Amino acid sequence: MHYDELQRKINYEFRDLSLLDAAMTHSSYANEQNMKCGARRVMHNETLEFLGDAVLGFTIAEHLYGASPQENEGGLSRKRAAIVCERSLADCARALGIGCLIRLGKSTGKAKDRDKPSILSDAMEALFAAVYLDGGMEAAKRVILSALGSAVTASMTVSQITDYKTCLQEQLHNGKITDIEYAVVRETGPDHDKTFTSSVAANGKVLGTGSGSTKKESEQNAARVALAGLAGAQAERAAATQALTASRLAAPQAGLAGPGAGAGPAAERAQASGASGLAGASGAPAQALPASGAAGRVAPQAAAAQALTASGLAAPQAGLAGPGAGAGPAAEWAQPAGAQASGLAGASGAPAQALQASGASGRGAPQAAVAQEAVAQAAPPAQKRGAACDCT
Repeated sequence: MHYDELQRKINYEFRDLSLLDAAMTHSSYANEQNMKCGARRVMHNETLEFLGDAVLGFTIAEHLYGASPQENEGGLSRKRAAIVCERSLADCARALGIGCLIRLGKSTGKAKDRDKPSILSDAMEALFAAVYLDGGMEAAKRVILSALGSAVTASMTVSQITDYKTCLQEQLHNGKITDIEYAVVRETGPDHDKTFTSSVAANGKVLGTGSGSTKKESEQNAARVALAGLAGAQAERAAATQALTASRLAAPQAGLAGPGAGAGPAAERAQASGASGLAGASGAPAQALPASGAAGRVAPQAAAAQALTASGLAAPQAGLAGPGAGAGPAAEWAQPAGAQASGLAGASGAPAQALQASGASGRGAPQAAVAQEAVAQAAPPAQKRGAACDCT
């Protein structure tokens, strides 16, 4: 077979054409020839493909590093993957007319097989290995960079390159996961037209499976499925987090009814109690506080009392406080509030009398202690120091 045109296109002339013969020989052809009795053993290109893949990867990696030494590892890996991928190599082989030069077996000698991406890309890698073995690394570099020049140029201008394996590796490494493993789980079809199914696992857990006409393609598809699964899981976690945050924000707002809302429950309970046993006494606190002239100063204590009452801490036990018990907490709060200022001595007596008249002083003692402590904490600094206030 004559390779003059191919050698001209790659700008390299082989000294040992047997290497080029081997690079252009598919395993199906070699197997058929080697089965013949007395035939000279024919070499195929699978071993050369293995070597060519390494030579190609190193050449492209070195070139990219020299062109962009400051670029991060992830960006360089994506560019290299785009250049050495099956599609790029198959396009290069078509441009060189390699499909017509490949020796195929009878089972794979159809026209469509000569344009099959996997066959073409394997032949290109074998060709690069043949040049390396025949002329050395520098000759191989020149041929590779010349043949893949358009792909190399495109990689420098494309803003985002899709390489699922590299993207998956970067994402898992960001999550501190480094144990990533690809495995072929199934092979179907004849040797010349196999379909491979591969899986990808991280820390022993399978993340996705994919199929393809080559092992590389099936691994890329498995990585693509894994990335889609990870993206879906992240979206679900984000939605759950948003829902939880919204529920937590809505809960406090449900109990807020604006300024002064704390007085509502206390006033309603005081009114609903009927004050049957404290008709005369229940009115005293209400009259004593305004009469003292200290309504502005007692407001903080009153608000605290109302909030405490609303929370149920000072609410009387059912069946224990008896009739009119709803007025008890309010009266107890009024007593310590009045006792804080010397000018409220007259007013402070009325609640005490009212409690004694109701006969609930014993039952209200725990609530009174809690109320006194809260009032002492809420009192203005001047009152805590015992300073006299002008109540005239």
